[in-house]
Amino acid sequence: MKIETANTVSLRDYQRDAISSVFEQLRDNKSTLVVMATGLGKTVVFADIIRRAREAGRPWRTLVLAHREELITQAAETIRRIASCTVDIEMGDQRASSDFLRKAPVVVSTIQTQVAGRGDTKRMHRFDPKEFGLIIVDEAHHAIGASYRAVIEHYTSNEAVKVIGVTATPDRLDEAALGEVFSSVAYEFGIREGIDCGWLVPIRQRVVHVGGLDFSACRTTGGDLNAGDLNAVLEYEATLHGMVYPTIDIVGTRRCLIFAASVAHAHRIAEILNRHRVGCAVAVDANTPRDERRAMFAGFSEGQYQFLVNVGVATEGWDDSALDGMGVQVIAMMRPTKSRSLYSQMIGRGTRPLPGTVDGVALADGRKEAIASSRKDGVTVLDYCGNAGRHKLVHCVDALAGRSSKEIAEAAERAVMRGAADADVDVMEMLTQVELKAKQEAERVVRRGLVVRAGYSTQEIDPFSLIDLAPDRQAAWQKGTPASEAQLALIRKLRVALPEMLTRNEARRLIDAAISTPTPKQQGVLVRAGLDPNDYTRKTASTVIDAIMQGKKS
Repeated sequence: MKIETANTVSLRDYQRDAISSVFEQLRDNKSTLVVMATGLGKTVVFADIIRRAREAGRPWRTLVLAHREELITQAAETIRRIASCTVDIEMGDQRASSDFLRKAPVVVSTIQTQVAGRGDTKRMHRFDPKEFGLIIVDEAHHAIGASYRAVIEHYTSNEAVKVIGVTATPDRLDEAALGEVFSSVAYEFGIREGIDCGWLVPIRQRVVHVGGLDFSACRTTGGDLNAGDLNAVLEYEATLHGMVYPTIDIVGTRRCLIFAASVAHAHRIAEILNRHRVGCAVAVDANTPRDERRAMFAGFSEGQYQFLVNVGVATEGWDDSALDGMGVQVIAMMRPTKSRSLYSQMIGRGTRPLPGTVDGVALADGRKEAIASSRKDGVTVLDYCGNAGRHKLVHCVDALAGRSSKEIAEAAERAVMRGAADADVDVMEMLTQVELKAKQEAERVVRRGLVVRAGYSTQEIDPFSLIDLAPDRQAAWQKGTPASEAQLALIRKLRVALPEMLTRNEARRLIDAAISTPTPKQQGVLVRAGLDPNDYTRKTASTVIDAIMQGKKS
């Protein structure tokens, strides 16, 4: 694995690939998006983009937009370190210098600050769009909102401005809308790929069945469970005890981050936990004074508190420094959700390996071994189940399924839920097993049809049947992306009608399917030789047929 140094930061392979892809996309597009799971270093990526752009002599100024103070502070510190330049903060009482000689090359600002005021007095009008060449939107899944669009429109009134969005969790419901904000997707590296490559720890699921827990009467507001209805269910005394006491038993001595549904819910959870062991838990919310909140998070990372209960404040912008040498090992989802994006953000708080565990390790297997032998070999996610009624609540499989078909995701979720009631279940391992089983079944059906056909006909089978039998999901922004020239060259050999109509995803799957099975002609030869075509790929079939033909010649 090659690691490129950006001042004091070492870039991982995928970070370097993401950066190169961004510059490639921006040659032909006004905007582009980077999708990278929590814990994989999105801030490092866009900080190094700023460094490289500055070294190339453009743009003169960059604006970084975010929506939370923690994100602003984190971004400013990382950019100063990596890009070695002055960074001004435009947020609340803090104002970026307007003096020509003191203007910083990078301004980091909250979206709320940019739109504060009315009409031409809004804070964004302090800045001349002509001075900026690059806009970076952190947590870009928020960019579909009206405030973000207004700010982006203000700065892109300068035709030369390029826009980069970075996000860990674009929800499926948001994909089409994000496609309207960003012209292309430069790079994707999701939570599943992060685990598979050994950059993130494995996710295990445990299910707690709570008697009397009933979400069926909760309404849906804005695509998620209505906050008031949800609070009424979760703040009920019997429900609180039914969720907290099993959690104590399952967590054991591990450090646990708890997501609550409301301020009252969070403080009641902490109160019950502290009855079990005085001082083991604290609750933090948006109303907690800033210094006190920082002290609580620091104390949690140092192991002073075993449980930290939060309401939304640990969802984005907080990374566990694991100063106790253990890290967050359990995520308790006491705030159920229908949002895959929100759920992924919450479990992402526990997927980072301990500091120093994987960097410098060349191969994925080596990184996985390093994680397995560390004091944090994974993260357990606790989900609390009752009667969900008509609601489809999100669980770990939804976050990891990616582009797996709906049928595969549902089958994997059923398998996980069955096993997770009594023990931790490795979610990705279970999902992989279900996908493999589905693929094998699809191939068995296709090959059976091909063998019958090969016995009496030389007509080519419709290659699209290979796709239809095992469909997968593609992101909304990928739909319509044409197949590459290299793909088309291979597909034309398959005699597919109108190959130019294929998307890149369809072409990839068609090529994979074609390579995995012998051609009908090859299958005919194998059948006549008394061999089972199901035992061969196209390549191995070719080798065997060559041997058969050589034998006939001799």
